[in-house]
Amino acid sequence: MISWLLYITAWALAADALRRTSYQWVAADRQRGMWVGLLVLLGPFTLWVYLLVVGPRLLNAPDQPPAALRTS
Repeated sequence: MISWLLYITAWALAADALRRTSYQWVAADRQRGMWVGLLVLLGPFTLWVYLLVVGPRLLNAPDQPPAALRTS
């Protein structure tokens, strides 16, 4: 039962990772595709690393670049 909960949590985090803007991933200095793939395929094993390492960086990253850097 607990293993299913860990997989569901990992998949929810993968969905959250897909929801984040590409600028947030660049600002956090992480690769979105790699982390989404790891969360989907290895779920519970990468869940803790994502929560402790990548999650805080994404939370601190801005959603958009500063106005001076925008190109449209």
